[in-house]
Amino acid sequence: KKETKYHLEVLSGEMAVDAPWRTVGNDYISLELAADSELYLTNYRVIYELVKPQPFEEAHAVVQKEYQEWLSNMPETQPEYQQPHNLAAYLLWTNTVQADGLLKLPITYMSKNWMQNIWSWDNCFNALLMAERYPELAYNQLKIFNLYQDESGAYPDFINDKYVSYNCVKPPIHAWAYQKMIAINAQFGEESYLAEMYDSFSQNTHFWLKYRSHDGLPYYTHGNDSGWDNASIFHEGFPITAPDLTAYLIRQMDILAEFADKLRKHDEATEWRQQADELYERFLPTFFDGKQLRAFHTFTGEKVTSSSSAILFLPIVLVYRMETEMKEQLISELLTRFECKYGIATEEPTSPLFTGDGYWLGPVWAPETYIFVDALEAAGYSEEALRVAKKFCDATLIGGLAENFNAHTGEGNDDLAFSWTSSVFLLLNNMCMKGD
Repeated sequence: KKETKYHLEVLSGEMAVDAPWRTVGNDYISLELAADSELYLTNYRVIYELVKPQPFEEAHAVVQKEYQEWLSNMPETQPEYQQPHNLAAYLLWTNTVQADGLLKLPITYMSKNWMQNIWSWDNCFNALLMAERYPELAYNQLKIFNLYQDESGAYPDFINDKYVSYNCVKPPIHAWAYQKMIAINAQFGEESYLAEMYDSFSQNTHFWLKYRSHDGLPYYTHGNDSGWDNASIFHEGFPITAPDLTAYLIRQMDILAEFADKLRKHDEATEWRQQADELYERFLPTFFDGKQLRAFHTFTGEKVTSSSSAILFLPIVLVYRMETEMKEQLISELLTRFECKYGIATEEPTSPLFTGDGYWLGPVWAPETYIFVDALEAAGYSEEALRVAKKFCDATLIGGLAENFNAHTGEGNDDLAFSWTSSVFLLLNNMCMKGD
């Protein structure tokens, strides 16, 4: 199904093949090499062209040099995190693939286990890690979605070399990520780079405002649209108007206003600020029930029953706009209700829906951890931000670089070799080292 063929040539020694045929395919293919044998394997698409094999030692030396250069460009680490640091660097290296088919640019997949795609919010976290030392590769993580952006402004959900999916979308965090990339590497703020991304982010923002809004508020049509696929606020059906999405959109428009000013598009900057102000004026009256932020059913206005998902606390990304009392309440409740031994759980641990390996119903994830840590830092809660960051790093000592972690035990869940987990670990580990 991957449309790949393999040519195997025994350069020295012997190889036994066991491949029982059953009408249209093999039951299995087993290769057994005698001791000290050397096998040359080539994959190809249509025809195999005979290439004189490079001696193994020479080929190994070339790749070893390439990898050592990559490793040397990774952020520094503390000695106790050397093992996950090395694994994170390796996973990012091995998941970075060359342009092929529909992949017009070299990019980084999430995994080579079974998540062989790049998603349009996973990409942001890998781009942040690569921004300093690999700016072209970092830029590609975002640009690949510009190339396939729908005329409505929606980004594809994911891309691989064979397929582009528009079945779902992802939350508008891209301008935030790009703003951070500029802070890391001024190259991204140069007009040629910024203008391209500004136009793309603007189109994506208009998608939410024009095609995915009801009564002026953006909504989700599936849990996958949020990135929190099976979060408890989505258990009663769709569409759902959730505070995190509106918060992301307000922040994106605030950042677009800054970008527009830098590009001397001052009228557009004024328009973005006005739209952001108007949406924020509605934010708390719409979502705050007097105790906490709540999601509601888009067309009926009825509150979603669940109030125990950490997704409802993601609006701390707007603390720069909030009054002190509201800011402190949100942050206090987030840390009191959701912070566990290995980080911020995605579902409140006292909830009957909490499950240690329940995907977005309890486990700790890299993207939500990074977003929360970044918001805490921006709000002046540096000590708390470092504490949460360190807990996430500690989870990698137990669960490796898994897709997500048990919030109480640190055990890795689901795909156990994930690139955005690797990027977030390297970023947070470096932050902790500087913080200490």
